[in-house]
Amino acid sequence: MWAEQEMGNIDLGDRRRMIRLCEFLNKASQNFQASVSQLSKDQHTRKAYYRLIENPKLDKNIVLEEHIKAVQLRAKEHDTVLCIQDTTELDYSTKSSIKGLGRLNYEARQGMYLHPTLMITPEGVPLGITDMWSWARKAKDEPDIKESLRWKEGYERVCELAEDNPETHYVYIADREGDLHDIIELAEQKQCPADYLIRAKHSRLLQDGSKLFDITKAENILGQIEFTVSSGRGKPSRKVTQTIYSKRVQLKSGFWITIIIAKENNPPKGSTAVIWRLLSNRIVNELDEASQLIDWYRHSWQIEILFNILKTGCLIEERQFNSIDKLEKLFLLYLLISYRILLVTMLSRELPDSSCEVLFDREEWHVAYKLYYEKKPPTKPPKLKQMVSIIAQLGGHMGRKGDGDPGVKTIWRGLMLVQTSLHMVNILTKTNN
Repeated sequence: MWAEQEMGNIDLGDRRRMIRLCEFLNKASQNFQASVSQLSKDQHTRKAYYRLIENPKLDKNIVLEEHIKAVQLRAKEHDTVLCIQDTTELDYSTKSSIKGLGRLNYEARQGMYLHPTLMITPEGVPLGITDMWSWARKAKDEPDIKESLRWKEGYERVCELAEDNPETHYVYIADREGDLHDIIELAEQKQCPADYLIRAKHSRLLQDGSKLFDITKAENILGQIEFTVSSGRGKPSRKVTQTIYSKRVQLKSGFWITIIIAKENNPPKGSTAVIWRLLSNRIVNELDEASQLIDWYRHSWQIEILFNILKTGCLIEERQFNSIDKLEKLFLLYLLISYRILLVTMLSRELPDSSCEVLFDREEWHVAYKLYYEKKPPTKPPKLKQMVSIIAQLGGHMGRKGDGDPGVKTIWRGLMLVQTSLHMVNILTKTNN
């Protein structure tokens, strides 16, 4: 099972805790919308799960570091990896019994913020979670942590991973909230063990008196790129053509950076122009170099899908413990499960001809095959794309030619059906024996 692969060597002071942790992760990944009580087959198991989460020996930092070991091993198999950071809010306004919650965008809304780093390949295959900040804001009149630290420390963490694995090229990716001079300065101090790629928010002042965003001039054009924006939020997919501008500039503070502006000049009527302004430490002279960075940035949407799985799939905002310390442990455990679901979705797109056994046990794909085709499964495992398509169709995906790849929602619905059916098969097998 996947949990043993990630956590089989973790030291929690007692081997029984490791076994219990793996058991919990495996069960929760099979029925990720279930409460802790629903995951338990009896009162003894329920108490054991609650004791595990409440036990100080189950330290979220130890769990994360163990997972990172596995992530780093996967990273070694790739020339380049992308480390994407972003923040999401978790609303617990209706859970007044949880101690330590803080205000969200206004005092009446209570909850916490979560800020993880997701590592993926340039092709879009998730490799795991490499960092997790979580915090609750204090009241407006109380001193609080400097929240921008999460971006700077996030970059610093990616640099540490890069230094531990020098054969792989690490790229830190952040959205506009991560446009901080501190990161540019830190990268210079550390001599950039990891590259950064940040969507710019501020049109900073340059040494020559001009502004950062004022580079869209003919002499800075590298060429044009085309790509298709996927449908979503009520908007159809469409083709986008952008003009690419790039220039190496010196900030007023003295640091050198590269600014890339990708600008759609003639969007269709009723559509907003797609414009990205990206900052990087890398020197960019050719269109191919700029296009590669833009492609990498376009993968940053994956962390939004991760958040969607965590909230809508794993129902993390429905979880309830009496303190944020215990909640934070659940954040991490369900982040790992969310990563696993995202992996199923993306790996089937990038490696469609692989055997389905790269992700699914024989028992799992046998049950899925029987549910869908209502006949005996073949001796040879189906290809991964076929098996994920079967699972998604069990979850409601139509599977027609024009429907495109299945999304995470139909995949997680199908996975839950498969796991429930597998559980029933195991019960019937034991009963018959």
